[in-house]
Amino acid sequence: MDLTPARWIWFPSERTLPNTFVLFRRTLTLPEQLPVHAQGWIIADSRYRLTVNGQRVQWGPVPADPRYPEVDPLDIKAYLQPGENVIGVEVLYYGYGEGTWVSGKPGLLLRLDLTYADGRQEQLISDQHWLSLLDRAHTPGQYKRWYLRALQEEFDARLQPEHWNVAEYQPDARWLAAQVLDAAADKPAACGSYRDYLTDAMPEARYSELRSRQIPLLREHEVPALRLADAGHVRWQRDPLDWFEMRTPHSFTITRDPSAVQAQDDASWEGSLPAEQQTAIYATFEWEEQLVGWPYFTIDAPAGTIIEVMHQEAHDPEQTAWMDNHFYSWSRFICREGINVFEAFDFESLRWLQLHIRNMTRPVIISRVGMRRRLYDWPQQPHIVCGEPALQRLFNASINTLYNSAQETCVDGMGVSGSSTAVMVAIKFYPFAAFWVRHSYRDVSSIPIAAARHPMATSWTPGRAMIAWYVSDNARPRPQAGGQYWITALALSLIPGATTSTPGSSKMYAPPIVILPCSLTIWINCAPGMLMACYLSMG
Repeated sequence: MDLTPARWIWFPSERTLPNTFVLFRRTLTLPEQLPVHAQGWIIADSRYRLTVNGQRVQWGPVPADPRYPEVDPLDIKAYLQPGENVIGVEVLYYGYGEGTWVSGKPGLLLRLDLTYADGRQEQLISDQHWLSLLDRAHTPGQYKRWYLRALQEEFDARLQPEHWNVAEYQPDARWLAAQVLDAAADKPAACGSYRDYLTDAMPEARYSELRSRQIPLLREHEVPALRLADAGHVRWQRDPLDWFEMRTPHSFTITRDPSAVQAQDDASWEGSLPAEQQTAIYATFEWEEQLVGWPYFTIDAPAGTIIEVMHQEAHDPEQTAWMDNHFYSWSRFICREGINVFEAFDFESLRWLQLHIRNMTRPVIISRVGMRRRLYDWPQQPHIVCGEPALQRLFNASINTLYNSAQETCVDGMGVSGSSTAVMVAIKFYPFAAFWVRHSYRDVSSIPIAAARHPMATSWTPGRAMIAWYVSDNARPRPQAGGQYWITALALSLIPGATTSTPGSSKMYAPPIVILPCSLTIWINCAPGMLMACYLSMG
């Protein structure tokens, strides 16, 4: 795919620290007769959030091999207005490779084609006419959350220009004309000469290309929290950062106290001011079921109030009140004076959310706690009805699990890509497997799954065996002449450092030849000493 005449752009710089955010802004003046079509393409390394006139449009792109990234379609007609419009793009560059993203190089590429009723056409492209701002509200160089999650988000609302992505905002001297990168508009940003100072990587352009998105954009809708499940006080014995950054033992004591956060008549909750300066309050919210998406909340608080947002998929408030106890699953938001509307930049998986509120100088008002859920809009919607309540609950939970597992790739947890078998069999959705095929047939390191490690560094170093099934471009398997498709495991020579071994050994081994009748191609993880093969029977 070639987005010429658009150009890759970035904030003027010579290096970019990990977990750096850059804001991009472009005005577009339109006549009273708005265009009948306003469609185009957008891609960024690593993630972008697109708004038009302050309204959220979409988030992307999909995880992919950085040599073959996928470009998202966009359609902004519904967001345009006569007069001045502002297209805003917030771009996060991970820098680090992680469980769902292989490290590339920073950049934004966008082309928008406008067509009017009289046939006139206009084009808006990413180029030097865009304004860019280094977003100090997110500290550049922020540390990783975990080896499978690149971003431990910390956002200080006091440091980001308020309403920067609407027409009324007037950019100041901090905004600079975007730097045009030398990567071609049909190649990923990684092919340009902008230095990757972490690894100094540069894929060969002749082996790289942009591709159109294979998995349709996920559907988003808001799901409010079901209820306030718990509240209380946290008394800190040490600086809270000692706990959140280092897990220093005996940093705090926690006490349940429903009066700490009390419901109001207007579907909000008031957090009382603790009597002691070293004490914070917490409020734990529950949803009806586990969801994947972007948690959000609104809080009326004094400037400098700090909120750690903790989220977990499983939690028993009767057993433990504190929720920051697994995989460092927290984000931090710091308030400007007054009403603050916060939403996580990266998506999470949760059923329980806890707000830990500290450093406040007056009572705070919490409202609109919810989740912007992301769902794949299945061509065949799963629906099971039975007359037995216990079984119905089980069926509903199973369908919800499939929804949560079907992001742009099939995942078995936040940050880990898993086998697509269950999704394909249950709902017969084959583009997921096609996506894996196109990103994996060239070499072993292409698929963005759990971060690869040196074979001797850990006991779980992944090997991979390929079960080669035929996938049509229409995403529906079709029988070939002869009736069966013969398969062979990935050759030992393609697995760096692999050695032969008996089952149960701590060393990696060469998987045996596997011959199966099948109809798709996927990668299967090989734990040391074990080959996990799967067999699908297609109707």
